[in-house]
Amino acid sequence: MTLSCDLCALSEICLPAGLNDDELALLEKNVLPSLKFKKGEVLYAASEEFSGLYAVKSGSFKSAVSSSDGDAQIVGFHMPGELIGFDGYDAHHTSSVVALENSMVCKVPGSHLDFLCSNIKSVSKHIHSMIANDVRAHNSVLMLIAQKSAEDRVICFLKNVSDRNKKRGFSSVDFTLSMPRGDIANYLGMAPETISRLLAQLQDDKIVEFDRRNVHIIDYNELTRRSCGHEDPSAVRA
Repeated sequence: MTLSCDLCALSEICLPAGLNDDELALLEKNVLPSLKFKKGEVLYAASEEFSGLYAVKSGSFKSAVSSSDGDAQIVGFHMPGELIGFDGYDAHHTSSVVALENSMVCKVPGSHLDFLCSNIKSVSKHIHSMIANDVRAHNSVLMLIAQKSAEDRVICFLKNVSDRNKKRGFSSVDFTLSMPRGDIANYLGMAPETISRLLAQLQDDKIVEFDRRNVHIIDYNELTRRSCGHEDPSAVRA
């Protein structure tokens, strides 16, 4: 049995607001729900032709770009309720997206997307808003890496994941990082040893407690005070 979009706990995040019953029914007819991906499976690859947008229903994904010499740079982490695929919206994807854990997505095929945008004005507006958020998120990451210290980057990353969990209705102080520390280090532009040292320091300062990938924020106010204020839920991809 397929869960209706209006009954999905993530509908307020990934769907445009104010859809009437007819618009919701039309939307559901044009969505491919609950596509499953195992940990490590590729959702789409760089240079692959755009085939639609994906809404993360469960699990998580990472996106990465590769240089001409084969080095991969992680440019985003994607959590439930968030849309993936804007990097290929005009033609071909510029990044590759891989499941960090067993995950599910809903897909709006490209041809269906054009139809929905033409027939439901709020969908078109929502897509353009999400594209703008995607650009802002990319710019925020560039600023974070270029201008912030290693400690600031780690703190901002944790605060961002906390904020995104809160928006999804989950705990902002107790959560699990689905990505390994090596991926976090790659994303933030630092060595894995630096990540481990800074996380240990936050634990010594009794701000955050770690148990493998499980995170417990002990002093949320202090973490917020030290953070750089990235509150956009799509920023830091994390």
